[in-house]
Amino acid sequence: IPSIKGAIRFWWRALNWQKKCEKKCCNSKSKNCVCTEDLYKREVEIFGGSYTNEKEKIATKQSEVLFSFDKKPIEGGITLFNNDRQYLGYGIDNAQGIKAEKIFVLKIQFKVCVTDRQIISVKNAMIAWGLFGGLGKRS
Repeated sequence: IPSIKGAIRFWWRALNWQKKCEKKCCNSKSKNCVCTEDLYKREVEIFGGSYTNEKEKIATKQSEVLFSFDKKPIEGGITLFNNDRQYLGYGIDNAQGIKAEKIFVLKIQFKVCVTDRQIISVKNAMIAWGLFGGLGKRS
């Protein structure tokens, strides 16, 4: 689940970076000014995270989007290579996960405080993730 949530957050940022800044923190006269602090604030509102509040104290917020599987990942994993030197630097060759070509259902639940606009933005991120990928060993 953390890998999937991370991939969806990545695509959410990719799709929402161009939204105009709520604050006038950008000194540029450009109409396309992007405020990374504002982007992160909007991301934390949906997916949770830590941030510095108005009183300059670190605070955390739980995710408003809950992800779960209908099946548990397989135990143990699969050894892909017998020769350790064969694919040095390839990455982890024994990991837990769902086998390739297996079907799984990802359940997504939104808390009642999530707005329709936020739900649509997460759905769009899911579509981008499905179209462009970004999950797995060699993504």
